[in-house]
Amino acid sequence: MADLSRAARRVLGPLRPVLRPIWRRLRPAPPPAARKHVPTDTEPRKVKAIREDQRWLYFHEAPENQRISVLEGRHPGARVLLVATGPSARQVLPFDDRLKERYDVVVALNGSIAHIKSADYFLAVESHAHMWDWYYTPVPPTVTRCVSESGLRFARESGKPDDQPALLLLRHLYETPVDIRRYRNASGEEGLLNGSRGETLLGRGTVTAQALHFAGMLGASVIHVIGADLHFHGPVQHFYGQNEYGTHEV
Repeated sequence: MADLSRAARRVLGPLRPVLRPIWRRLRPAPPPAARKHVPTDTEPRKVKAIREDQRWLYFHEAPENQRISVLEGRHPGARVLLVATGPSARQVLPFDDRLKERYDVVVALNGSIAHIKSADYFLAVESHAHMWDWYYTPVPPTVTRCVSESGLRFARESGKPDDQPALLLLRHLYETPVDIRRYRNASGEEGLLNGSRGETLLGRGTVTAQALHFAGMLGASVIHVIGADLHFHGPVQHFYGQNEYGTHEV
């Protein structure tokens, strides 16, 4: 019997990568009572020590008047449209010149800024947004650019400085309750919400989570989103054709 077992392991061993996902699909699901959903934010998160020479990645160096916190309450009671970057956002393009008939504020996320002419705000939270052409899209004075402070430094160090006027932002993984109407919460934590999946249900691979916080901070009473397809594993991730990611899990 032992010889048979060893022989079976020799034969089946190389097939494990193929057989394992098949078995996972075929095995019966546990009864509902046995399933437990444990939110990722129920246990205290180990706070990673931040090196002094890396603090600029996590904390503002720019003065308060250069941060997006100056926009708090700028549009009280506004109807806000967030134009995200997924394939479905293409549906809004034919109506670009009519969006202001329905919305008080239009926010273009990432590469949508190159296609939405009615935008009031351009929001780019990525520290490495300078790697893509859309980041440098020229905008008129009527558009307020809101970009990552660390991203400005990365752009400068890459030899492609961002010279357009902008207000600066951080993304932040909150340890204490978030106030969606404020850029800084009661405990002094500061930045657009980059919470765990247990808090946002969106994960960290999408700018949409930060955009919702941004709209709330502006004073929105109604927030509509188009293009939040969470399409990271699809062949077409963004309606404008640039696929930045591909490995993020949402």
